Amino acid sequence: LQKEGIMGLDAFTIRNLELFQSLSSQGINGTLVGTIDNTVTAAGSRLIKNWLRQPLTDPEKINERLDRITEFIIDDGMLDKIQDHLKETADIERILARIASAKASPRDVINLGTSLKRIPLIKDTIHKKNKMLTQLLLRCADTKKITASILNTIKPNPPATTKKGGYIHEGFSLELDELRQLSEDASKWMANMQLEEKKNTGIPSLKVGYNKVFGYYLEVTKTHIKKVPDHYIRKQTLTNSERYFTEELKEYEEKILSAEDKIISLELTILDSLQQEIISSAESIQKNAKILARLDVAGTLANLAHKKGFKRPVIDTTSCLEIKYGRHPVVEDLLPMGEDFIPNDLELDHENLQIAIITGPNMSGKSTYLRQVGLMVILAQAGSYIPADFARIGVVDQLFTRVGASDNLAGGESTFLVEMNETANILNNATAKSLILLDEIGRGTSTYDGLSIAWAVTEYIHSHKDVQAKTL
Repeated sequence: LQKEGIMGLDAFTIRNLELFQSLSSQGINGTLVGTIDNTVTAAGSRLIKNWLRQPLTDPEKINERLDRITEFIIDDGMLDKIQDHLKETADIERILARIASAKASPRDVINLGTSLKRIPLIKDTIHKKNKMLTQLLLRCADTKKITASILNTIKPNPPATTKKGGYIHEGFSLELDELRQLSEDASKWMANMQLEEKKNTGIPSLKVGYNKVFGYYLEVTKTHIKKVPDHYIRKQTLTNSERYFTEELKEYEEKILSAEDKIISLELTILDSLQQEIISSAESIQKNAKILARLDVAGTLANLAHKKGFKRPVIDTTSCLEIKYGRHPVVEDLLPMGEDFIPNDLELDHENLQIAIITGPNMSGKSTYLRQVGLMVILAQAGSYIPADFARIGVVDQLFTRVGASDNLAGGESTFLVEMNETANILNNATAKSLILLDEIGRGTSTYDGLSIAWAVTEYIHSHKDVQAKTL
């Protein structure tokens, strides 16, 4: 089902135009996304793919995206600063998902806080004269409160896990600070107690020690056993000494050992409560994450246009498709150094030039020409500058392609049947506002049968009142 305001791209077209996956290597090398995706954030990368998968059909919205790119091209110093800020942001949407599913670490949470802290800095970088970018950032929700909560709660470089605690800021919780103090003061306390007990008992060799099996103890050598006070309780006998404990020592031991457990559980409680606060602000945070992704995409496309000499297309609702000095963005990118792509023109419209038949020998660039038109239309309607000196594009509601020969033998379909299925799909769904790219038709059969099919399909597209789409 085609969404309102979105150009229809079926699976055949996405595959044939190699938007996301190369037909030859199965990787992204040689694909449109591989050529244009130089985004600096993960959310920006997801968004640019989304825009290519769902180009728009509303000229106003397309021009809004193009205006942002234009503002960035005019002010490239501002673009550099914004991209530097964006490089320092984490993947906010993914972190929110981890927090919502209780899988986030303290490190995720602090990364969220430092990323949100960048938003006011980015706002300050954008000059008032850049109307479209200013408007975009005015749509940012106010997340100062939750940002402050995160930065005041979590330490700057927290551990990756919550197992041992140590990720909540000092001064955040009095109880936590006391427990930590207790834990840290254990060795100091032992030294003080040792001095005090030596003084009180007059035993110079008295020692306060600790081991995991017996806990804390007072050790007295056999020589001084007579000086041991009555309130010492015997704990363990060794060859040359006796070990004791007192009620005070026992209380302190319980306090220290339970302090460490309490620290971990108290920090978890604080972290949990912070995560609940984040979840209640999730809508605002998500909104801001989307705006940062849009900034990233606009900046990336501005850089691309600047480096590759892409120009802004004219987008309107006419039936016109006019391109001057158009180039194939991917082929141009893959050409060896010193070799230039030979640009070419195209003029199609509904009234005078609805169908163009491209002929020529093998390897003369027919397929490249057909595909480059498809890619330029997708790029333009996704809201990007395109590799042409001039282009006027009347919005296309659906783009159909029928390319080369592939079979589906496992499904019992020969190359001929696959081709006929794809062709039938085009003829049944195209409208007068569609663009059809038929790269070879009527293959896998005899010369006259193939010619008859190609002829009949062309006549049908040309004359059938429900189709009459612009076709190459």
